[in-house]
Amino acid sequence: MTHFTQRATSSIMSGFGILVAVGIAALAVSLPGCSLLTSRPGSTQWTISIDGSSPTTEGTPMLGQLGVGRPRIAAPWNSGTLIYRFADGEARADIYNGWVMPLDQILQAQMVDALAHSKVATSVTSAGLYGSDELSLVSSVRTFGAFFGTDRKGVTRVTLHALLLQRTDVDPRLIMDRTYEHESPVASDDAAGVIKGLSDAFGQCLGDLARDLRALPADALAKP
Repeated sequence: MTHFTQRATSSIMSGFGILVAVGIAALAVSLPGCSLLTSRPGSTQWTISIDGSSPTTEGTPMLGQLGVGRPRIAAPWNSGTLIYRFADGEARADIYNGWVMPLDQILQAQMVDALAHSKVATSVTSAGLYGSDELSLVSSVRTFGAFFGTDRKGVTRVTLHALLLQRTDVDPRLIMDRTYEHESPVASDDAAGVIKGLSDAFGQCLGDLARDLRALPADALAKP
């Protein structure tokens, strides 16, 4: 695999993003979510979206008010740039394509949007201060990158660990503890291919999380 060759300036946008590649061929795909814009003045330019959306679910939400905290990102994935690994396990950073917001902020926004879209709770917001939320989602991202073998065929892998905590008069009460891991093929060994794979894998994790939150029995939320 070669290093990504586009020197970039980056910016993050909220809402709907468009993946645009201008060069020998042009590609445009509409993607919801937070976006990473990379460009080299006067040359190739594209907007790449981290799309963690999950399907809308019909029915009445089981949960009340849910606050979603920023996920803790494990090393080496907590870098300010895209990270990928070769078959020997060595982590390498893409110095040309960096996040202009901390990755935990990007993923938190995606989690809030996806869980609200899936109607897991009557209200889904970013976590409040000092445990003020009725229910809190605490999470960590243990893997968030691309893995390439000697044959240059790669996969992106996302591992998400999530805890659902209920506020009580004493200590928070653990309601749910789950770990999700998904992989997605890398269509191309460049920034666009890697982020598309990460979006797919992260979206699958969020879909599983939304399903499990909606499947919680009513008595699981009854305070002792």
